[in-house]
Amino acid sequence: MIDLVAHCGANWKYCDGGSIAGGVLMLWLIRGSVKRAERKARQRRDERLAARAVAEIAAKLREEEDPPALF
Repeated sequence: MIDLVAHCGANWKYCDGGSIAGGVLMLWLIRGSVKRAERKARQRRDERLAARAVAEIAAKLREEEDPPALF
């Protein structure tokens, strides 16, 4: 605290306020990036599930069209 008062002098309230505002801004930006990452992860998961379902349907159709040879 002594270093902060020595650095800011008589305007220590402004220094502390700026530090707090900077910290809040940083937390807000981190929160936004985490939410964006979660949203993209859900979107990628949905795309993978859709691709897997399409692949399963295609595999079933191939099995029905081309029965395995018995000899």
